[in-house]
Amino acid sequence: MSTPEAAEQAKFSLRELLTTPYITYVEAVPNEDGVWVRKASCPELDGCFVLAPRAWDAILGLERFLTEYLVDRIASGKPVPRPRHRAVVTDLNAEEMLERAGRAEWIPSLDDPVASLDGAGLGS
Repeated sequence: MSTPEAAEQAKFSLRELLTTPYITYVEAVPNEDGVWVRKASCPELDGCFVLAPRAWDAILGLERFLTEYLVDRIASGKPVPRPRHRAVVTDLNAEEMLERAGRAEWIPSLDDPVASLDGAGLGS
């Protein structure tokens, strides 16, 4: 059955998804040991966050983790929420993002609609 999320996802490619920035928050939170750390998160993506000792480290970690998070959701057939703001950042390179996340096998599928990618990440 088609959902509004699936219909929206069918409109953009993997390249567009990877290069459109999500809103990012950084906050100080106590970790499991009660030590204060910085948490960088994308509130539009449930469970997409990184903890680090410093804010900058958390932001860098989130940038690396975000690519893996998005690709894993697509590979498992889960919908990927589109960022609220639609402008694509042209200085980001989707190929480099996938390589950095260890997901280079997805590079040939970058310009395919996300909805056409099967669970293995290859075009249907």
